[in-house]
Amino acid sequence: MTVRMPRSFPAWFLLLAAFAVQAGEKERLLFHAQPARAYPAREAHEGLVVAADPFDAPAKSSVAFGKLDFRRAGILPVLVVIANETGRAVRLDRASVQLITRDRQKIEPTPSEEVRRRL
Repeated sequence: MTVRMPRSFPAWFLLLAAFAVQAGEKERLLFHAQPARAYPAREAHEGLVVAADPFDAPAKSSVAFGKLDFRRAGILPVLVVIANETGRAVRLDRASVQLITRDRQKIEPTPSEEVRRRL
């Protein structure tokens, strides 16, 4: 995973907080992000840890998004977790993140307006 942080943060990364979902028996499920170092796809550099977790399984996606079907819309939501272990403030307002697959394919971001339109 290559992470570069110079300019604008792309809209296709859906940063997830805690989304509540109603399940079959009215049981309330909550989505919880894990610490950045807990994810297999992560990179650490000078005390900044960035992890990415694709929501590629329907069961995983439903906990975070409920009945929204991103897969049917041709969208792969990716959770990005950033941990600052430096003890100093880190600016992310000019950050840019680029997703590069294992075979070095660059995935273009989907603008938020396009995501809204497809869903």
